[in-house]
Amino acid sequence: MRILIATVTAGGGHLQAAAALEEAWTTLHPAHAVKRVDLLDLVPKLQRKVYAEGYVKLIAHAPELYELIFNKTDNPKRLRELGKFRRRFAEHTNRKFVRLLKQYAPDVVLCTHFLPLEVLGAIKGKGPDPFVVCVVTDYEAHALWMEPAVDLYCVAAEETKARLVAREIDGARIAVTGIPIGARFSQRIDSAVVRRRYGLR
Repeated sequence: MRILIATVTAGGGHLQAAAALEEAWTTLHPAHAVKRVDLLDLVPKLQRKVYAEGYVKLIAHAPELYELIFNKTDNPKRLRELGKFRRRFAEHTNRKFVRLLKQYAPDVVLCTHFLPLEVLGAIKGKGPDPFVVCVVTDYEAHALWMEPAVDLYCVAAEETKARLVAREIDGARIAVTGIPIGARFSQRIDSAVVRRRYGLR
């Protein structure tokens, strides 16, 4: 089985979730081919800089503006109306990712950011037809995560699921899994060893 994990550098959470998924899948299914890709590694440097640094700077220096943009775009009806344009734009600006999808031909695509979902929506029926999993990395399921190409949503909590169901996503297509984290956070810690290392009683 061929697995593709698709993410975008926009804050650390999307990348960490993608890394945790890769670690878990390769541990559970070592015979499977697993590839992880950051879409911004496949675009021109200027586009990457604007997208990645723009997001971080907006959060750091103008959080009120970010909140305004977040709330204004969190409208499923409006995004459905713009869906065709959004998908075409995503496909056009991510041509290398489209080529990678066609060459790698994954059976499953796990997305920890909404941008790969838009690209997959654009090429649905025109190339490989993988099982698409949307791994929502926030407790708030923004409307941008809602793409017709998604076969399964993995969400942080029951409240996240309820929000998607209220927005007319079939509950049978939503699994409450929590946000993926690295296996190291589940390892048992020997407190006596830690105390000795740091000179604590």
